[in-house]
Amino acid sequence: MLAIGSLAAAGIVSGCGSSSNFGITSASGGADGGGAGGTAGIDGSATGGSGGTGTGGSGVGGSGTGGTGTGGASTGGTAGAGTGGTGTGGTGTGGAGTGGAGTGGTAGAGTGGAGTGGTAGAGTGGAGGGCTSSGQCPPNAPYCNTATGVCVECVGNANCSANQFRKVCDTTTNTCVQCNANTDCAAGTNPYCDTSTHRCVQCLTTANCGSATLACDTATNQCVSTCTGNGSCPTGTPYCGTQGYCVECLTNTNCSANQFRKVCDTTTGSCVQCLDNSTCPNNRPYCDTTQSSCVQCLTNANCGNPSLVCNGGRCECPAGQKLCGGTCVDTTSDPNNCGGCGNQCIPGYACVNSACACPSGSQSCGGQYCHDLRTDPKHCGLCKTQCTRDQTCSGGTCICRPGLSQCNNGCVDKHTDPNNCGGCGNACNNGQACQGSACVANCTSGATACTQNNLTACVNTQTDPLNCGQCGQQCNRDQVCANGKCRDYASALTCNQCPCSACPFLIDNGNPACCNSVDYGLICVDSNNSCPP
Repeated sequence: MLAIGSLAAAGIVSGCGSSSNFGITSASGGADGGGAGGTAGIDGSATGGSGGTGTGGSGVGGSGTGGTGTGGASTGGTAGAGTGGTGTGGTGTGGAGTGGAGTGGTAGAGTGGAGTGGTAGAGTGGAGGGCTSSGQCPPNAPYCNTATGVCVECVGNANCSANQFRKVCDTTTNTCVQCNANTDCAAGTNPYCDTSTHRCVQCLTTANCGSATLACDTATNQCVSTCTGNGSCPTGTPYCGTQGYCVECLTNTNCSANQFRKVCDTTTGSCVQCLDNSTCPNNRPYCDTTQSSCVQCLTNANCGNPSLVCNGGRCECPAGQKLCGGTCVDTTSDPNNCGGCGNQCIPGYACVNSACACPSGSQSCGGQYCHDLRTDPKHCGLCKTQCTRDQTCSGGTCICRPGLSQCNNGCVDKHTDPNNCGGCGNACNNGQACQGSACVANCTSGATACTQNNLTACVNTQTDPLNCGQCGQQCNRDQVCANGKCRDYASALTCNQCPCSACPFLIDNGNPACCNSVDYGLICVDSNNSCPP
């Protein structure tokens, strides 16, 4: 039986196109047939493969047609080239190329065949392709702009409705933005749309500020107090800038009291975290100049770990994964980190929905163990169906143990049983013993004489499960006799040869043995120094 539990321990895919090439000889000496197209990309992340090259055959008067190449789906494959055949008067036509679906494929080149004393064939290039429906588009660009054949973020405002801050579609760039016009901005703090950045702002011109003491700072699109000197500026913006606006700072010194924003952006007159990497701390070493803030990363390469991606300035695992031992894994299916980092399933077990599951061919029978119903004598064929002590389980059926035979209603050893010596019902005479399937006067050296119904059985107490270690000592149904001791055993379900890495988890023993037994097959035995025959 196999324990379902786990033990503590530490622990991405791209597709690429492929191509093939074949030719079919024609009776006239021409040939035709181009290579197959590339394999489709997964979720729009792979580039389609190149189509194969078709070459026309040579011959007198023969014509050759280049093969057709089809680009793979996704970012579009490159179609195969077609070359016309060589011959006297022969013509060759270049193969057609079809671009892959998605952002559009690259058309294949067509090359006309050379002619000896004849006319060289014309070459016809293939046509490119693109998306025709949104079903062909990847998650990051889920809608098809059928006018251009390109997958995009949006084709209308409805496509942006789920976006918290960018609910309007810019149909020029087909991206979700904050606004296209003032009507897209909420009345109040930022009622005007800066169409150059598609952001809702406080002002576009000084007239938008509605006060003679305020002016629009076009660098920040904020209404700021006008001034002639520092004395006329309020507490929050105490310095008078060169443009006559009250600002937060003129130099870095003006920001020194600010705990997190100690750098002065003289363009906007604001205290910020950074203008370049030089002022960023070790744990956030890169400056995002679009926000003047220090971040962990700007690109995936900044993360220094191929498992991590840069998302919003933070290095993190892709959605649905967790960082375990320096590698991003899916803890719902990773058998080395099942349900959490370090939760390792027994070798061969699967991780299903964050829990270690019984391997194929076994099942739980209501406890903490997995059972192979084909070989488990306590759960033979069905859970809780037990074989007798002189039986084992094979193919889900209780049968006599290896070395024993069915006689009447029990299993006997015809080699040693004096009542069934050499055959069922063949009893030895009084005073005789059964050894090697024959009735003999006495047991020979190496065999132990055990009395059965006033007759003698000559047995090997080192291996006999009916007389293990001593006469009459019968092993349990889930034990084997090894070196004269009854030992627990279990099918090495997840292994196909010894040594078996699963044995330490299948048998509750510090150093169980993996045994390739002639009688029992590949098993794990509660013994560190012996195996049954």
